[in-house]
Amino acid sequence: MPRTPERQISLAVRSVCAAFKEGKTRQRTEILLPLIGATDLDDWPGGIQQQFKAALPLVEDLLRGVREGTGLTGKLEAEVIDMGDAVGCFESDKILAVLFPSGSTMKEIIKRAEGKELVLLINPQWSTENAYSNVISDFGILWAKERAEKFLQPFVETFYFVQTRVDGENLRVLRAWPLGYQVFAVDEVGGGRFLGSEPGRPAYATLKELAASFEGSKAAMGIIDRMYAEADYMRKTMKAPPPRE
Repeated sequence: MPRTPERQISLAVRSVCAAFKEGKTRQRTEILLPLIGATDLDDWPGGIQQQFKAALPLVEDLLRGVREGTGLTGKLEAEVIDMGDAVGCFESDKILAVLFPSGSTMKEIIKRAEGKELVLLINPQWSTENAYSNVISDFGILWAKERAEKFLQPFVETFYFVQTRVDGENLRVLRAWPLGYQVFAVDEVGGGRFLGSEPGRPAYATLKELAASFEGSKAAMGIIDRMYAEADYMRKTMKAPPPRE
């Protein structure tokens, strides 16, 4: 499990390039963003705009590595195609990469993707394939929804790295092509304990089971002990120094 943003991006580059060499020209990736400007009550008080600021240097490094690793050279032109949703587009004659693609920008993305040798969707904002959500499609209805789903059908998730909190335990889920989805419990200093793997994104019920599967897990505690442990976690979080930007 990568413990730094640099190692995460290095692994993401290898995953994207390996999949491309196997013929996967339409890819999705989900990268874990470093917190900047977090408060005690909100990791992202600035919303998607703040997340864009955190993601941009990682995406630039990712695309630099992908261009070198795939041989798809050529200057990438950067453009924000939706200011409100902070949707960033990076385009050359051969590559289209979109950061935070949204349902409302799907028509523009489909148009730009035509003829590209590699299309990379980074941290999509829609939730139709979110294993931890029951939110309905963001693509509208009828023909617009059908067109979007047809466009997305060939996309393969080649890199996925997220963190979620389950019953008092911080879990990270990692998928790096061609491996499956690995689940780790994360300690207070960022170390990871491997808990298991799944061929697809693990369901929330699976994460709950894994979170309680190891000795000392907060998820395996009774509800009262877990409440005390969570209160202690919150106190430590509030005392921690603010993250650097």
